[in-house]
Amino acid sequence: MRGQEDMFFQECTPHFAVKSCLVEPLSVSHHVVHMVLGPSKLGWPTSRDRVLSAGLSHETMVWLGPTNPEDVKMEFESTFGKSCQLSGSVFLQEDVSVQDEWCHKRLEKRGFHGCCPDAGQKLYRKILTPGQLQRLEQYQKLKDEHQGMDGTFFCDLDHWPSSPGPDFGPMFPVLLRHGTILELNTGRFAMNMDRFAALGFHVSAKFRPRFEWPLADFVAALPEKGIKELSGNCQSIPAILAWQLYDFCNAARKDPRHVCRSVSTHTDSDSDRD
Repeated sequence: MRGQEDMFFQECTPHFAVKSCLVEPLSVSHHVVHMVLGPSKLGWPTSRDRVLSAGLSHETMVWLGPTNPEDVKMEFESTFGKSCQLSGSVFLQEDVSVQDEWCHKRLEKRGFHGCCPDAGQKLYRKILTPGQLQRLEQYQKLKDEHQGMDGTFFCDLDHWPSSPGPDFGPMFPVLLRHGTILELNTGRFAMNMDRFAALGFHVSAKFRPRFEWPLADFVAALPEKGIKELSGNCQSIPAILAWQLYDFCNAARKDPRHVCRSVSTHTDSDSDRD
């Protein structure tokens, strides 16, 4: 960082030591505000908590909002906070035929040919690995206790229920660079573009053509591994946009006349000393 920017944004996992890595080292040059924020706090039924920060240069910018981190959190949530009214199943937008094709490819890869079984244990035994089947058994035991009111229960079959990482329950789980996400109530797997829908991308023009994601067709044509890496590294659009809007509304540029005057005075004093 060369100090040429007026303002910067940063995003990392909730375990990021923002105070020791950003606030304290940049205290001379920048005012840094931060909070832990996830789309679920904005009414978006998906898990993806992150530390979001913004740094304002002392030279050119002034922070007009609260200075205490707890006050920043309180003011932000009072403005943007919403409770979730839907379950994560709202993001399962891909046509059923897309999942059927995905299942056929999995069957062929594992040496099975012929008709694809209906969703259920028979299908799971044929398309899932032994490790995924073991984890599925554990999640099935937890479904009744952790499902949503409509029965929605998501789980990531590449992670054990007790391991750190994606959570399970009615919300769409946090996306990593790998994972096989299953909604047990309907037996639907999250397809490639469902992952981006959960991140806030308008992947289909049939809902709001004006906001259609222009790269949707290009991204959909990528290999599944590449799509998982992209979506796993991506920020949640609702969360990051709300955070940036909050920061811009509480930031102001210093009067340029004052900046110019200080530079001019400094130059004159230097020449006098010479």
